[in-house]
Parts: sequence; C-alpha cells; structure tokens
Amino acid sequence: MAFRSTSQAMQAYLRENKIVTEGQRNLNDGRFELGDVGAAPSSLGLCGNVAQIQAPAVLIDKRHEALDGQEEIVDIALQLNPADRAGSIRPTTSVLLTVTESSRP
Repeated sequence: MAFRSTSQAMQAYLRENKIVTEGQRNLNDGRFELGDVGAAPSSLGLCGNVAQIQAPAVLIDKRHEALDGQEEIVDIALQLNPADRAGSIRPTTSVLLTVTESSRP
C-alpha cells in the first residue's frame, strides 16, 4: 500500500502498534536501513504511478505472527526530513507499507 501521511500520524501509528516506541526523532541512529528503501513499487502490482521511496528515507521492519500462525514481515518505508540530521520523519511523507509471509526453513 502506498499513501501520504503526516509525521505526527506516522509517529502515532509506529508508537501505538509498538513498532517504534522510542527514538522516533532519531531514526537514522543505526537501528534501521537507510537510503533508497522499500520494495520497488513496480514489483508489488500497485495501481497508479507509485514512486520508490528515495533517500533520505528509512525502512522499518517488524516481524510478527499472523492470525494463521505464519510469521509475517511488515515493512514501512518513510521519507526522512532532509533538513534534520537527527533523522526525523518529514512533516508530510510518502509511505510504502508492505506485508509479506516469512519463509521458514
């Protein structure tokens, strides 16, 4: 899913869903992948002309158990504020959210 959101709304989503509960104003501190991040939208079958999330950006991934017991990986790619070296989310950001099943050996 690709959409636009505000920094405030994304911070609330990350906190309330226990994805990133602290350090949200410092997302480039080494915990997450940085750069041009997220899956290539063309590989996801999305409608419209969705662009890849370009740097400065962060990819936050969260593994959890789905309702059917399978492990899922939720990837959230967000744009970072280029004027803030600390790594905060842009005031208005593009978001690319993908959910995939993890393959267990």
